[in-house]
Amino acid sequence: VSTQSTGDKLYIESLYGHQDMVTGMDSFLQERVVTVGGHDKTLRLWKIQEESQLVFNGHKNTVLDCVSMLNEEHFVTGSQDNVLAVWHIKKKKPAITQLQAHAKGSWISAVAGLKNTE
Repeated sequence: VSTQSTGDKLYIESLYGHQDMVTGMDSFLQERVVTVGGHDKTLRLWKIQEESQLVFNGHKNTVLDCVSMLNEEHFVTGSQDNVLAVWHIKKKKPAITQLQAHAKGSWISAVAGLKNTE
């Protein structure tokens, strides 16, 4: 993941961690970005100022496709296993999981969340 300044769009740095392509990203505050990495099945919360990251695991044998930050502490993910999950930044596993969120044989390719909600 490459970071750029928003004003002049200049390259700042690259963030390394995912073992495969990044399939989704969102941010709530400028100094935090959450990403999902396709086939590596991980979510990463990047703390830009501290130059650190938190790694989350929870979806099994699938590709994570999308992520949306809800507030500073929660985000939601969707994936090809047809699971929606709500996460808390202090827990490594989902706080809430909805199995079979769509019709059988479907998968979740996009999520959106109302900012500042739980």
